[in-house]
Amino acid sequence: MKIPQLKETCGGFSLRTGSLFISWLSVILGVISTASSAVLIYYTYFLENFNYSFDYDSYESDSVMKARQMERIAYRRNEKTMEMGMYFILFIIHGIISLFLLIGIQKRKLRYMLPWIWASGIAIVLYFLTVFNLGWNERGIDRDNFRLICVLALHTYVFLIVYSYYKLLKMERSSNNNLKEQVLTHESILATDDPIKPTDPYIA
Repeated sequence: MKIPQLKETCGGFSLRTGSLFISWLSVILGVISTASSAVLIYYTYFLENFNYSFDYDSYESDSVMKARQMERIAYRRNEKTMEMGMYFILFIIHGIISLFLLIGIQKRKLRYMLPWIWASGIAIVLYFLTVFNLGWNERGIDRDNFRLICVLALHTYVFLIVYSYYKLLKMERSSNNNLKEQVLTHESILATDDPIKPTDPYIA
């Protein structure tokens, strides 16, 4: 199945302008998300209070109940910290990929753009599977499903802008390479031809 390509972005902007805007926005969001997750990790591990209500046996002493409570709190704190740590790693990867996309667009380097394109394609597939698995309730589209559909549509459009510009650069590079090959071939043919010898014996 061939991926459709756009000729321009909404508003009549060029694909390069739209791709630059997307890359800058993606880098900024990556930095903000990474910093926010780092703050949340610090807050979760050092500052957040975990309050639990437990059903204890009557024969347990206060020290045993307190030990059980501290163990439960430590487990919950570590669990939330690990969860936030996974998000932190994903945000770092997102920021690095977005930075490579920005460099690739500015310097017209196709291989720098590929990680973002692949990651966005995988994310779109995951969004689609999530929407498909949620399905429809009896009243139609619920609120969560509607939000996912909006995110899926926006992400798909953003992906198509960058992908279309990537294909445009690839086509331009291929055309330039073909033109260079034709020029080199023509020059090599001219260089290998024998010079025309004069036929007049008086021309020395």
